[in-house]
Amino acid sequence: MKYNHLNSYEWIGDFWLENTKNTKFPGLLTYSPSKGIRLVTLQYTFDKDYHDSFLTIHGYTHETGCITLLRCISAGTLSLKGSSCNPTYLCEKLIIGGHYSINNYFSSISVGFNNLNEFCYPQGFSAEDEYTTSNIVESNINHKGKSISVSLKQEAVGIFIIPTLSRLFLMGDKEEDLKERINSDFNDLLEKYDLKTSTIKKEITYVFNISEKNINEDLDILDHMSIIFSIMSLLSVLMLRKIKPTSITAHDKTTNKICHILNTFYITESDIESLRKDTNHNLLPLNLKDIKSDFQNSFAVWHGLFSEKLNIRVSTILNHILDNIDHVQHFILLLTTLEQISMNEYENYKGSEKYSWAINKYSSPSLLHKLNTLSPVGVSIGEHISNLRICIIHPKSLESKKYDKYKNHISIQSIYNISQMLFVILVHSLYVSIDLNSSATEKFINRHDFFIKTYHEY
Repeated sequence: MKYNHLNSYEWIGDFWLENTKNTKFPGLLTYSPSKGIRLVTLQYTFDKDYHDSFLTIHGYTHETGCITLLRCISAGTLSLKGSSCNPTYLCEKLIIGGHYSINNYFSSISVGFNNLNEFCYPQGFSAEDEYTTSNIVESNINHKGKSISVSLKQEAVGIFIIPTLSRLFLMGDKEEDLKERINSDFNDLLEKYDLKTSTIKKEITYVFNISEKNINEDLDILDHMSIIFSIMSLLSVLMLRKIKPTSITAHDKTTNKICHILNTFYITESDIESLRKDTNHNLLPLNLKDIKSDFQNSFAVWHGLFSEKLNIRVSTILNHILDNIDHVQHFILLLTTLEQISMNEYENYKGSEKYSWAINKYSSPSLLHKLNTLSPVGVSIGEHISNLRICIIHPKSLESKKYDKYKNHISIQSIYNISQMLFVILVHSLYVSIDLNSSATEKFINRHDFFIKTYHEY
């Protein structure tokens, strides 16, 4: 059974600190997308202050078998019905299927994401999707000096042929004769080729697989999670949607057993419903066929950018997708990011060129025309945006004759609409910077109307 990060779970079992199995205590373990992983002790028995935090807690439940909780911090006490206050712990990770420490290594991890199936193939026609055991795309990256393979694979779910044929339903006068003929021919094949365990494809899903290129290089769970966040963020940028892992499975490096991992993401209730809904394959800004030939190089470049903690272009785009910032702040941040692009790519810019250079380079003719129509007559888009920024940061400047005409331009509606267009330009510049092919980047910028949500005031 796979455990989905968008569902909730609850177990009761026995728990103990690592290396202290003789001192067990009963506990209620819960996982929910919004509240994460929480352990409520039902009878606190180990000889430590309950305010302590623990790297590892081991446990066992009837439903899951052996489990491991990692990075558990005290959340005080929680009062359950009919009981006294119970020490409670918030945990970062839950590994189902074994007892591990924070430094245990996994040979590979497979991760499914919301919208990934639709990104790879239109799910309305999934029956036509061809199954392959080979990597669909693969990129070799360097992570903390280690050589890592990140690949996209298919996982197939099938149904057994024998009971399926017994339920075969045919229309027409010759139904029984045809059904008898099919079953007879199949029985002959069954004896000849031993097809008892053969299945018919029912469903194909897509997962990213993270594995070591060098068997002597070890990746712990924290390394894997860092790469998972890198993949998740790239998918968010390619689809312009909030993306979260839905399932994480790991292969134990020593025993090759499969474990399931739940991670605390603290997903808001409003986001949970949207994450459960797939977007149409053809309405996504880009999909797999657009970036398939570039993935090997593009993901390696992206992972390098994502690893830079102060990469403003990446953080600005992700903040926009995640709605982590208000309209005015976002507008200022977009301008700061465009200015940095101009500084990095065009050393001789002057004045308002700090905005207009990047806009002109990464815009499309139709998008540029829309931006210019928002500017006062005789004012270039670069100068207009620069003046708007001054009026927002220094409201008293509106009292001067130079900026008097901007009184009618300072509104949530105008700022939001310009921000949406600048965001598309910024995304286009990022696609170019990670070496996506020109046909993919042009497809995106020429379809910008799909990705601009215009704000209207009522």
